[in-house]
Amino acid sequence: MRIRRMERKMTRFLQHLRFRTKLIMIFGLVCVIPLSAEMILSYRISAENTFGITEEYTVTNMNVVCEEIDGIFKRANAVCDELENSVNIQEYLRKDFSDTAERYSYDLKVSMELLNQYSSSQDIFGVYVLGKNGAQYKSNYNSFRIVNFAEQDWYETLSQTGKSVWFLPHKGSYVVKSEMKNFVSLGKMLMDKASGNMSGVAIVEIDENMITSLLDRYEGSRNGFFVVDEKGNVIFKSSFYDDGIQADFQTIAAKETDHAQNQYYRLCGKQYLVSGRELSNGLWSIYSLISVDQINATASGTLLVNCMILLCSVVLMLFLIFWASAGITRPIARLSAGMQEIRSGNLNVSVKPEETKDEIGLLIDDFNRMSATMNEMNEKIYEKQRSLQKAEMKALQAQINPHFLYNSLDSVTWLLRLNKKEEAITMVGALSKLFKAVLSKGKEYIPIADEICHVENYLLIQKIRYRNKFRYEMHVEDSVMQYRTVKLILQPLVENAIYHGIRGEVESEEIIVSVHERGAQIVFQVADTGKGMEEAQLKTLRENVKMLRETTDSYGLKNIYERIQIYYAGRADMTIDSEPDRGTIISICIPKENVGI
Repeated sequence: MRIRRMERKMTRFLQHLRFRTKLIMIFGLVCVIPLSAEMILSYRISAENTFGITEEYTVTNMNVVCEEIDGIFKRANAVCDELENSVNIQEYLRKDFSDTAERYSYDLKVSMELLNQYSSSQDIFGVYVLGKNGAQYKSNYNSFRIVNFAEQDWYETLSQTGKSVWFLPHKGSYVVKSEMKNFVSLGKMLMDKASGNMSGVAIVEIDENMITSLLDRYEGSRNGFFVVDEKGNVIFKSSFYDDGIQADFQTIAAKETDHAQNQYYRLCGKQYLVSGRELSNGLWSIYSLISVDQINATASGTLLVNCMILLCSVVLMLFLIFWASAGITRPIARLSAGMQEIRSGNLNVSVKPEETKDEIGLLIDDFNRMSATMNEMNEKIYEKQRSLQKAEMKALQAQINPHFLYNSLDSVTWLLRLNKKEEAITMVGALSKLFKAVLSKGKEYIPIADEICHVENYLLIQKIRYRNKFRYEMHVEDSVMQYRTVKLILQPLVENAIYHGIRGEVESEEIIVSVHERGAQIVFQVADTGKGMEEAQLKTLRENVKMLRETTDSYGLKNIYERIQIYYAGRADMTIDSEPDRGTIISICIPKENVGI
């Protein structure tokens, strides 16, 4: 029963998946499962081989390091032997320098010989010969330390031992002034070949950095080195090892006797493969350490490479699957999107046709023809409605203009009868400019400057007609002059303010016309200080304008609102605000459009 329930759930899940998702899931599983099995098998094989390869690599790398360090030691031994067997050195160390000037002269001469002979050796910092007769020779330009060398511990060790002695790393040179470096020194007592007595000592100093840099040079991400003395104390180490692992290693090195065997030890909580070898001086040993975690990381790196190859294969196969499924489902998705657009009200939709002429291609062609037919019919209906509205508005303008012309000419006649010629001339001039702006060569859009000129002339005419019963002000920002507007939107607002707002007191009322920018819009505003409206009356007026109802009070405002809605496709608006005995403010907001559009 449980299996059946799971099958039903899986069936319902698959039923709700998109067709393309189902295709991708099926083909993806077919590709991924066998490739994953191959990846796991590859990892197991690579992990088994990595340990054997790493052990061989460790031994080889340690042998290379050991040979280079032994080479440095052998060169130091060779220098000591050369000094011991040098006839000139033997002769210089036999001299009895009773004259200080003569001794300094020989010191300079022999030091220059040593400098010329050994300064080219990068491994050796300095070669020194200190004679019992007071001679002091050196192969570099550093100044001798001002001490009695015969009283130094190292000098006494060489005198008592009578053979070559390696000295552990020490701070500063035994012989010259060099406090900032650490050195490993090889010393040897020099015997007079003629008498068999000790004639002096030879010291060869090697900069400790020469050996540590050598260890770091061959230090890879998988291994590092320790050099220890006969007691297991660490002399040199790779720079990345910290004090904790050094302390653990010294405990192991003190007990380790068989250098030939590779052993696994735990140091600071981690497992290491340790391999050792004795250096040529017979005193010190070198150990190579490699972290087992790093060995595993190498195997993981091999796994990563295989994974990347397999991943690229999977990605390529998935790409092919996506490409193939897209070829099947893409036309269906485009057709579905087109239907969604039509359902949302957008009839101007066209789906990209398919090159193939299968069933889906034919369906898309039929959909495009249907959409084009619907869009064409909708455009015809819209154009008819718009033409009808324009005809109605032009008829309204034709009714308004003769009425205004009659009243204006009648006022001119009375001014002439009253012998007010100047006012009559002014009024006729304003009337001429006003009708020139009204005609505007049949254009529906005019510059804002022309609209301002038109309303100024209209106000001038009306002020003369009403015998200065109101005052007016114009506030226009210069920046708005570069934009255009639908013509005759201010004059009806001013006319409305005069007819409905002015109460009749002489010069007690004021009309303020302003035009300014507000963000991406131009705001036209006409305000009067007239009688205003009660809240109920204002609410009714707003509803009549917004609902495009034709009433006596709202006819002009409704006409303007309708026009800006048509011409600006809903991007313009009109607001009406009023208070009793304080006046009315009507604002029109239109989008910014340059004159050249």
